[in-house]
Amino acid sequence: MSTPKPRSTTSTIAPSPLNSAVARESSSINPSRQPLISVIIPVYNVAKLLECCVNSVLAQTYQNLEIILVDDGSTDMSGKFCDVFAKKDPRIKVIHQENRGLSGARNAGLDLAAGEFVTFIDSDDSVDPNLIARLYSLCRNNRAKMSICAFREVFPQPSEVLKQSPQLSPSPIISQTLNFAPSDGTQALDTLDALTAMLCEVDFSMSAWGKLYARELFDTDPSACPNGQEGAKTTVQPSTPIRFPEGMLHEDVGTTYKLIINAKKIIFTPKQLYNYHQNPGSITQQSFSMKKLDLIVLTEQMCDDLCNWGAELVKQIQIAQSSSTQAPSSPKLPPNPAIQIKNLTKKRRAHARFSILRQMILIDPKALPADERQQFLETRREIVKYLRKHKNDVLKNPLASRRDRLAMLSLLAGLSVFRRAWLTYQNHKTKPKKPKAQTLKRTKS
Repeated sequence: MSTPKPRSTTSTIAPSPLNSAVARESSSINPSRQPLISVIIPVYNVAKLLECCVNSVLAQTYQNLEIILVDDGSTDMSGKFCDVFAKKDPRIKVIHQENRGLSGARNAGLDLAAGEFVTFIDSDDSVDPNLIARLYSLCRNNRAKMSICAFREVFPQPSEVLKQSPQLSPSPIISQTLNFAPSDGTQALDTLDALTAMLCEVDFSMSAWGKLYARELFDTDPSACPNGQEGAKTTVQPSTPIRFPEGMLHEDVGTTYKLIINAKKIIFTPKQLYNYHQNPGSITQQSFSMKKLDLIVLTEQMCDDLCNWGAELVKQIQIAQSSSTQAPSSPKLPPNPAIQIKNLTKKRRAHARFSILRQMILIDPKALPADERQQFLETRREIVKYLRKHKNDVLKNPLASRRDRLAMLSLLAGLSVFRRAWLTYQNHKTKPKKPKAQTLKRTKS
């Protein structure tokens, strides 16, 4: 099989200067005590990209892997390539199934996975050789069940270079809320810290990739437990496992927060060990369709679950404070975490609608068929109406970013103003930077 070209024209990914240290760390792990780690890679019509991804997994310094390639009804040569890889390395297992979408492919991998830990890698991305060794080391050394790394973006244009994962400059409120300094080395986060960092997009996002999970985190869906209590006992029905929502886009929005709640302690490293390739054919790069409204549906579900979880957390704090036997080592929490969660959910509800609206304003309704045009315009009106009605959820929200506030102010000025403001922002963001002029020094003859 010929080696397909990766989407990035950068021939090699520059190794992190910390790679040698990580390699020493991985070599210190006793191979006989390495737990099995399952690597789940959904595959769909990526014949030209798959080899780059799989080779990066085979090159991992952590060797005790179960690599599960899920051929999700590919119509190109992807499925056959999966079988070729399986013949070359006994650690590779292949599932061939009818197309069920990304969620269905991940769920099929989870059902087969036998590892003590699980990680997900998109088949059009690649990873650093030390990804799994580092993430597992973080979990093992800190007795944690979940670890997260930063990522770098890889662009296909020759003029672009590798970019690190966005490290935003949060407001002072966010910095005070978190129990760690953003982007300041490896940190241990409790549930509330991790949710705040993720929902405010400080260093990591809701994406399933770039994370290592203890397999047991998927055993119980906290939103399906009585009173929102993860691990609560019930004789009425068995616990519901966490799975990705099939038939829906933006599946990570409906999943990652549940795993964070179950994990209780999450370790984050700013080392960029996951290579996120910007692919024009990916879901995030595709033009708008009504199916993308799944983002709003899943965001609403997530926010409702988090509010219920926050209310239960407040009850636990009140019980602990009223008890004279409160443990002195109890975790430090804000005076009322429910307020913080309320601000977080308000931010995300608005963020989801702004994300959809930014895509809708690029569509000319007149170019749509009559039946689609009516539904499109009605949906757009509902989104605009919601955002204007809940303007203070952004303008008076201490967790709202500067971009959130500017987006709301421009929308209040009119949809046409919002459109011009967004296009201006996009043009400024994607405008290539001019290279600095180089001056030649004359040498004395």
